[in-house]
Amino acid sequence: MEGIAQQCAAYINELQCPPEFIAVMPRDVADAFENPAPEDESSCDCS
Repeated sequence: MEGIAQQCAAYINELQCPPEFIAVMPRDVADAFENPAPEDESSCDCS
């Protein structure tokens, strides 16, 4: 998690955007794990 936080801080500096903009990215990733798409809507063929 510390590495992810450091990478997000680097994105803030590199893109010169507000922290709130970058904060959306890890939140969206977490949401995807907490609320997976129904199997028929998933585009993953990894099973």
